[in-house]
This record gives sequence, C-alpha cells and structure tokens, in this order.
Amino acid sequence: MKIINLAKADTPGAKTYADVIDDMRVQMGLDHIACGTVVPDRPELFGYGTYPEAWLKIYGERNLFETDPVVIVAYQSASPFNWLRIRDRPEFAAFFALAFENGIPRNGLSIPVRGAGNSFSVFTVSKHCTDSEWARHISPQIGTLMFLASQMHDNIVCQINGLPSAYETLPPKLSDREIEVLNLVEGGKSIEDLSVTLAVTPKTIEMMIRSARIKLDALTLDHAIARAKDIGLLAA
Repeated sequence: MKIINLAKADTPGAKTYADVIDDMRVQMGLDHIACGTVVPDRPELFGYGTYPEAWLKIYGERNLFETDPVVIVAYQSASPFNWLRIRDRPEFAAFFALAFENGIPRNGLSIPVRGAGNSFSVFTVSKHCTDSEWARHISPQIGTLMFLASQMHDNIVCQINGLPSAYETLPPKLSDREIEVLNLVEGGKSIEDLSVTLAVTPKTIEMMIRSARIKLDALTLDHAIARAKDIGLLAA
C-alpha cells in the first residue's frame, strides 16, 4: 500500500498539518502523534506523524501497515485502547520490538475513528515514560483526544476528496433535548442522574443517546460528543 504523507499539506488555516500536530503534541505533553486514514476506492494510506525518520522509512518500505498491531486491533475496536493491552501479546512481539528499537515509545494510546462512507482512521499518541506515569498522564486527556481524532479524521477525508465537510454543508439535526442530554453527559452526569433531572425513565435517556449517536454517525457516546463539538452543537 502506497503511503501519502500529509505532514506538509496545507490545512484550512495558514499552518501545515505538521504545525498543527506539533502544537497538539507540545500542548498535551506528548512525544509523538500519528494518524493513518483510508477511504473506499483509494488504494493509498494517507498519513502523518512525528515518528523518527528511520521508523517512517522502515514502515513504508516493508509495508508494515498490513501487519501493524495498532491497525489490526483498531479495526476490531470501537473505543480507544492502551498499548499496554496489546504490546506483550506473542503475535505482536516482533513488530513492537522493531518499533521500540527505532525510537517508538513503549506507551501509547490509539483511537479508531469510523466516518461517513466507510472511511477509517487510527489516531495515535505516545510518550517515553513508565507505565504508571503514562496512566496518570493520559487518563484525563482521553476525551479531548477523541475530539481531536474525530476532527482530524474529518479534515483529512475532506482533503482527500477535495470536498467540504458533510457536517458543514448538511449538519445533522438533533432535538433540543438530545443536545441537552449530550451536554449533561459531557459534564459528568450518569444516566441515572439524567433520569432524575429530566423526570424521564433511564430507558428514555438511553433512547435519546442512541438517537443522537445515529444522527451523528458515531459508534460510541464519547464519539458522538466529539462530533457534536466538532460541528458546534456543543461547546468545545
């Protein structure tokens, strides 16, 4: 699979993707950020990343996308996953050993993103640190990272297709109550809390959340909140 490097491509503003990525990396205290995107009917992998040049060269020359454990697990997942869960699995040991030898951190988090038209991205962040340091560092940032992953996926797909975002041209219409529920959930309210606050049954709350997810083309509640922020339905 041919890899198209988007790191130097123009973004909607004055900055390149490389600038945007590096800003995010510094602000969030990370060592690396990377993303790979595929869309139907296109044979290329569109990607960018801050990994060492030696690793990017090996990855492209050996076509490692097809055997990358992060990609394999991401295709099977609907939620973010920590590398700690997969890096010691015997079937992935050789790949991770090669990656670590070429400057890739042992600790990372990967976020699968599925968009309209079966487009797919894997958004990954990583840092050189101990397992316990990583857990403390990354846990408070997962919600923000999911928002960024969704936003970057949509921007990359639009760039690949040469089209404006579908969410900009035809934003989904959520009811006022669905928006209220997403706002409250994003603020930390549980389904039980919402049931009391809104004087409806927990099942009704679950139905409203499911309806919002479907309208936003989101697989998870966190993904729905990220997309709602992306198009301005919720405050970012």
